[in-house]
Amino acid sequence: MNDELSMEQRHELEKLAGCFSSIFSNCPDSTTLEEHHIDLTSSTTVWQHPYPVPYVMRQTLCEKVEEMENTGISPYASPVVMIKKKGGSNRICIAQKLLNKLTMFDLHPFIPPTKVLQGMKNDRYFSKIDLSKGYWQIPVHQEDIPKTEFVTMDRHDKFLRMPFGMMNLLLATLTCTEKMLVRGRGHVVDYLDDTLIHMPTWANHVRNLRKPIWTASESNLYCETNKVCAWGRNYLLSWSPTLGGNNQPSG
Repeated sequence: MNDELSMEQRHELEKLAGCFSSIFSNCPDSTTLEEHHIDLTSSTTVWQHPYPVPYVMRQTLCEKVEEMENTGISPYASPVVMIKKKGGSNRICIAQKLLNKLTMFDLHPFIPPTKVLQGMKNDRYFSKIDLSKGYWQIPVHQEDIPKTEFVTMDRHDKFLRMPFGMMNLLLATLTCTEKMLVRGRGHVVDYLDDTLIHMPTWANHVRNLRKPIWTASESNLYCETNKVCAWGRNYLLSWSPTLGGNNQPSG
């Protein structure tokens, strides 16, 4: 949290987080707010052979797949690739390039960052809400689940929730978070995968922060456990170094 907040203000945020502690989890479930549809431009199916995986990565691949296990066969199959993460661990990725070529692109209004920031220059307090593994909280429409099929060297699996790498995932996440926002309020904004609450006064800020959190709890949405520290800030560097008027960090 913001070190410049008073003890009373910090207590308010801690109390708010405590009241909704159930929404903070690194193992989220499926939300009831949104469902992901995969509409294709063609009835042509996509079926590819599995990519070879280095022997030293095969055990990791099996462990990653078992975390999301739901076996079955469908006329679709996209190969798996293993990507080395910065910390040295491996990440499983699905190569869905061919399926994405057949997927209809969903149009969604996109507000330029400058327009979003224009309404914030006089605000003093900022809080950011990040969904925990946001894509994996949105269920795939039942009829579209077979299209998410992927194949490894020894098994077939499919996703019940949105997998990374599929077209329109960001738009589906935007739609979901927009439903979480308080309609008619000019100080709660959704931009890409962030929900930002910005207000010039503390009392109104806490009041507006409570509303999307309450909606999240009612809709089975989960937030990052380590992102409460992004509440009650005088600035948000990840959005703009000029937010917060005279409350910018020095240096």
